[in-house]
Amino acid sequence: TMTSLNAQYQRKVVPGRINLGTELQLSLSPAGLQNQFMIGAEFQLKQSKVSTSVDGNGKIATVIESKIDPHMSITLAAEMSYSGGQDPQSGKPTDVFRCGFGFNMQ
Repeated sequence: TMTSLNAQYQRKVVPGRINLGTELQLSLSPAGLQNQFMIGAEFQLKQSKVSTSVDGNGKIATVIESKIDPHMSITLAAEMSYSGGQDPQSGKPTDVFRCGFGFNMQ
């Protein structure tokens, strides 16, 4: 059987403007103890929202959402996974970087 514990904490540093959060997950299985953690922050600006997070596996993610006017917004996102390892066959780093954008109209 697998036993797990999940703990989360959120702090509103400046209500309606700055939020910080963290999450910890512990799992006990016959294979041993496994853990994962993540910390994140969210910043509300006048016409934009910036969200960013870092987890224990070396993944950093950021999303920026900006309102151009009441009916249009643009979203920019980036994610970098830095595992620090190498592919055993090719010897190349296994780091990954992704980015994207979105344009919304209502």
